Amino acid sequence: MTQPPTTDDPAREPEDSMSRLMQGPSGPLAWAGFIIGLLSMVLFLYYVSPEGFLPRQANPELPPSLLAVNLSFCALFMGVAALYRVRRRTRQTMTRSLALVTVLLGLVGPGLYSWQTLQWRTAVQAHEIDNVQRILSAVQEYVSKHDGQYPPDMLTLTAPRNAGGGGGGGLFLNYLSSPYTGRRPTPSTGADVSKRTVEMMLQERREAVANSDYEYLGAGLTEKMFTGEHALSKKTLALVFAKEARMRAFLTVGFADGSVKLLGPEEVAQTLESNNAARKLAGLPPLAPAGTATAPAATLP
Repeated sequence: MTQPPTTDDPAREPEDSMSRLMQGPSGPLAWAGFIIGLLSMVLFLYYVSPEGFLPRQANPELPPSLLAVNLSFCALFMGVAALYRVRRRTRQTMTRSLALVTVLLGLVGPGLYSWQTLQWRTAVQAHEIDNVQRILSAVQEYVSKHDGQYPPDMLTLTAPRNAGGGGGGGLFLNYLSSPYTGRRPTPSTGADVSKRTVEMMLQERREAVANSDYEYLGAGLTEKMFTGEHALSKKTLALVFAKEARMRAFLTVGFADGSVKLLGPEEVAQTLESNNAARKLAGLPPLAPAGTATAPAATLP
């Protein structure tokens, strides 16, 4: 008589292990996926700060949470696995419902992440446009205080208002950093504000201008060049260029009339050509940004 196989038969261990994996208890798996799905929703809607959990809003310095979208994918897979385990069990209605909710949470996560990413990109773009507008405003303030002369460089614009004979613009250093890069000027000396000397602040301004994400092209211009028979056009003469294009195919460009536009590679090349032609008519040497704008077709995505 053939003996039935015992539970200690080593040949059956792999099959039993796979069976336990695929047909094991689905309740704990569904609950774990549900909790992970809820946690992902919390991370999508709130963020951790020194003040505690705060509602997440469209902020250039607060991109959507990658951890949250990864947790939502985990919840999705766990919910699908739990549904697979209870597909032939008619008495686990609660577990099946919980698994369905887990799957829904997992599906909502990627969609919410895409929507928040769109909102964040819009906020970042608006912030960059505001930076360029601030620089243009500082240029116009300098021009109004210096008999129509345009500032020779960006460093002049950052001079304090009370500096003797200085730029008068007092442009904040934060406006020199694009929100696309995430860089922020910080005091290099680490000294207390009350103990920082004029030399220390000048060095900080020099470092901020050297690391700026924007380039100024208004050196040598005067207001007289925009009047007369061969007057230059403020609508087409660019003063400020963003050096590099990050996460978008356009460069932010500020013009002498105060307008700010997003230009593609071909438009940037045309604007630079127009700029240098206008400067030649005015008897000024040609200028070009040292960054992307000099060869936009090669570096822009």
